[in-house]
Amino acid sequence: MISQGRPGLKKDIGQVLVEGAFLKAQDLEKAREKAQATGKKLTEVLLQENLLSPATLASVLSFHFNVPVVDLGQYQIEPQALSLVPEELARERRVLPLKVEGEVLTVAMEDPSDVGTVDTLAALSRKLIRPVIPVQGGLEEAVRTHYRLATQIQHEIDQAVAVQPGAPARPAVPSLGAEAIAQ
Repeated sequence: MISQGRPGLKKDIGQVLVEGAFLKAQDLEKAREKAQATGKKLTEVLLQENLLSPATLASVLSFHFNVPVVDLGQYQIEPQALSLVPEELARERRVLPLKVEGEVLTVAMEDPSDVGTVDTLAALSRKLIRPVIPVQGGLEEAVRTHYRLATQIQHEIDQAVAVQPGAPARPAVPSLGAEAIAQ
């Protein structure tokens, strides 16, 4: 499926940072060399080397790709959204599904220009993908926290509907899953 508001081909983010006076050209070149040598993304290196703050990077990315910024610490994440993207994929692609509105899945992601990830999420969820950028980073921790919480809730639901030894048999109850939690 086609993503909603998919970023088009734009100028390289490194060049945007230099042109906007957020970064010196020589720092960009060093960061690019390190990114290439280590196999990391340029933005990862810029943050690790303290050449940019997470808030500055989020603001520049937001402006550059015309994608909103969200504060994950203040965002109410819907269990239904989490159920559409497996945890392993969320960790691997550094994304966090946030909410479902009709046919649109809002997903926090560090790189909204990653068309491969957007397309994978769209195919998997059968939703249009609306990327947003986490303002202070913290995406990895948010993925860990929210998927762990969803797993704990599912486990408690499964235990609550399990037949107790010696109790009369109850009709089979389908797994309630994250969809029921959202109701």
